[in-house]
Amino acid sequence: MKTLILVLALVVTLQYQIATAGVLYVRSDGLATWPCGTSIANSCKNIATAVANANVYATTSIKVAQGDYAEQVDIRDVNLPASGLGQLTIEGGWNADFTTQSPDPTKTRITSSNDNAVINIAPGTGHRVGLRLAYLTLRGTTNLQRLGLEAWASQSTIDLDIEHCHVVSFRGQGISLVADTVGQATVTVQDTTLQGNYQVGSPWSGAGMYITSWSGSTVGVTLTKNTIVDNQAIAGGGIYLYTNGATLNATLVNNIMAGNQTVADGGAINAAAAGDSIMVLTMTNNTINNNQANSQGGGILLSSLNTATITAELTNTIVWGNNNSDIYINQNDLSTTTVTPYYSMVDIVAGVTSSYKIGMHNLHINPALNDSYHLTGTSPAKDKGLCGEIGPGYYERFAPYDDIDGNARPGWNVELGCDIGADEYRFPWILLNPVITKQQ
Repeated sequence: MKTLILVLALVVTLQYQIATAGVLYVRSDGLATWPCGTSIANSCKNIATAVANANVYATTSIKVAQGDYAEQVDIRDVNLPASGLGQLTIEGGWNADFTTQSPDPTKTRITSSNDNAVINIAPGTGHRVGLRLAYLTLRGTTNLQRLGLEAWASQSTIDLDIEHCHVVSFRGQGISLVADTVGQATVTVQDTTLQGNYQVGSPWSGAGMYITSWSGSTVGVTLTKNTIVDNQAIAGGGIYLYTNGATLNATLVNNIMAGNQTVADGGAINAAAAGDSIMVLTMTNNTINNNQANSQGGGILLSSLNTATITAELTNTIVWGNNNSDIYINQNDLSTTTVTPYYSMVDIVAGVTSSYKIGMHNLHINPALNDSYHLTGTSPAKDKGLCGEIGPGYYERFAPYDDIDGNARPGWNVELGCDIGADEYRFPWILLNPVITKQQ
């Protein structure tokens, strides 16, 4: 019997120590050099070491234990994982024995060890990188740390998925993506905080996010349930979008953008198109409040040049309380810019106001937000948004089914009654808890 118990214990131990196929482990007290990471017992000390050898192990997932990591992670030609979408996942939050995972991104922190980006993605011609980052904090702490994540797709393809992360305190762009020379890129950022990123002495743009497409490239950006606050730049404090001779489509849903600042234009968002570019900006249930620009468009600036086309459509979106106009439209040459709000709350529109096409059921009244940019109980934004459209035999949904905090909005087959903005108001029942439970 004792022998059987020992054998069973050994089997369990071996199952525990041997990594699942396609997984590498990283822990701050691990091994500094390869080979490492193929079991929990020989975890790698650095994320970069695991990434550099990911293709050797046919890795699809790198699990990172909670702690601090000072390093630069490069994803280049020589260390691309196996081909295909979703090639590589780097996710933090794991405890020391990798049995449980915390969803709190602040428990796993990565800072750059030099003047480069914490994570750098640069595939070569014809290559494709698919990267998912989750439950991580990318953090800048000194003037040397210029970028959180930098990606460049030139004659290559990048599919980037960032979720449940914090990108904070960089002296440059938190997230930077450039597509050039018929490059292709998709960027999805959700449930992520971009905060306190700012420029020091350089004419850079997009402290929170910098997304550009050039020379026949195509970029698709989807931002969902993000908090983009207190970033500072020359232009586009929160987000800078630019396309020149290319295509850029951006979809923003359930985001709060507040407290962002610029020396020039576009406090929260600066969106510009030149050449024969096409930019489509679709915004649903966002809150853009208390952003500042020293020049124009404290909330949003849209600028078109040459023969470029910008189409911006706002649904259930608040753009209010931003200085030097909430939306500024700058249309030049033979370009076209069209901005259309539906069921939204927009205050001051300036510039080429003829390009501002007022849609249906907009409110021109202060949304009455609280200090966290959520709706107060007296907010006129409550129940005034569009949920969906009902027609013969179909239901088309416009508002997301939940808000930035995960609170449910009115459900399927409901046409009206969703709240305007990123927040769906919920009465703070917890305040009545002592009364309800008869506690003193």
